[in-house]
Amino acid sequence: MTLAELIDGIALHAPLPAAWAALGVSGLEYDSRRVQAGVVFCAFAGAKADGNAFARQAMEQGAVAVVSETPPPDGFTGP
Repeated sequence: MTLAELIDGIALHAPLPAAWAALGVSGLEYDSRRVQAGVVFCAFAGAKADGNAFARQAMEQGAVAVVSETPPPDGFTGP
């Protein structure tokens, strides 16, 4: 599945660049400690921590994208 197929039908704030749309997705993960190459990291705000704080770490561990309801953290440049 590609990132474009995964988010088909979701209203985005900006168009998804073609290079990002073609990224292969192997799964979803909400725990940054379990992120593996090819997954989309879902950065939820939890009772103890905000997943956005771990967005950069998730990308470094191989996540292809980060999904969040809030703006990206300062300096974050991934999809």
